[in-house]
Amino acid sequence: MRIFKAVLFLSVLGLLAACSQPAPPPPPPQNVPPPEPTPEQQYGEIKSSLSPLFGDGPLDLNMVPSLVSTAGTIRASKSVTENGRQALNMLIRDVEDCIRKNKEANKWRKVKAGCLVFEALQPGSDRYAKTKNEADLMLARPNVQVTGFMESGNDTFIFLTTTDNITGEQKTFKVREGEEFYAPEKVGDQPNTQNLLRIVRIIGNKQAVEIEYKLVNFVWQVEGPRARQGA
Repeated sequence: MRIFKAVLFLSVLGLLAACSQPAPPPPPPQNVPPPEPTPEQQYGEIKSSLSPLFGDGPLDLNMVPSLVSTAGTIRASKSVTENGRQALNMLIRDVEDCIRKNKEANKWRKVKAGCLVFEALQPGSDRYAKTKNEADLMLARPNVQVTGFMESGNDTFIFLTTTDNITGEQKTFKVREGEEFYAPEKVGDQPNTQNLLRIVRIIGNKQAVEIEYKLVNFVWQVEGPRARQGA
């Protein structure tokens, strides 16, 4: 009888001890997605995908369609969450800053690219339509090199070579003061039939030539061979 009571007592103690222990924690949930990256993390990722636009080096215009396509993909993927939208707004501010700085530096290729990227990030916005048109006009102004002069009677002929900023096509001309030249097939996306450049005057003893870019009334000087050689 004593043995039975002892066994019963120990059993009761075991039950009480078991009841006093805390329940085991529930198993961890399965297949829980990781937390969404912060706006700053997403911003760093999407900005790096457009790095050619923000870099200090020159921009190859052949890269612009790819940048615009990437910008459209960024907008589609980041517009669905609050963190993504914040990252997108941060990127848009950077693109606008890029347009402004490159315009001040007369880097018109990057200005044009920045405007197109902005349009991809902000479809329907015409905020930079005027700036994009200005970039088209400035990109249509070719690089000009004065290669020589020739006297013929009372006339001085100027020999020039133009290089298209976009296609790299070169053309040669023989013109006099006051004459117009250089009529590319297109200015931006628009067809063109008029001469864009005019010789204003020869400077000094054929040291340079002053040329007008008629579309924007922009006048600049191009050195002649003598000035380039330091003569």
